[in-house]
Amino acid sequence: MHDLRQYQIIQTEWNELTFLFVPLNNMVGLDQQLRQSVQKAFAQRGLKSRVTLKFKQVESIPRHKGSGKFKLIKSLGPPSDLDAIYDTRNF
Repeated sequence: MHDLRQYQIIQTEWNELTFLFVPLNNMVGLDQQLRQSVQKAFAQRGLKSRVTLKFKQVESIPRHKGSGKFKLIKSLGPPSDLDAIYDTRNF
């Protein structure tokens, strides 16, 4: 989208993604356009019912403290029961 200054996708839960976004200007309805666009893309790939999508407009997205780089995609970590879901020895 051309109306976004920045965005970041965060895996906040095992099957949940939160889209943080900073608008380029105060465009009315940008959050709804973004939501519809992302939900459509997920639905086309058969993921609509498998992933919960959340959207949050923010004033800025911080850079990584150590490297100073901007992380487009980040995870808050695997669930504590990951070993129970997958046998990680096969990866």
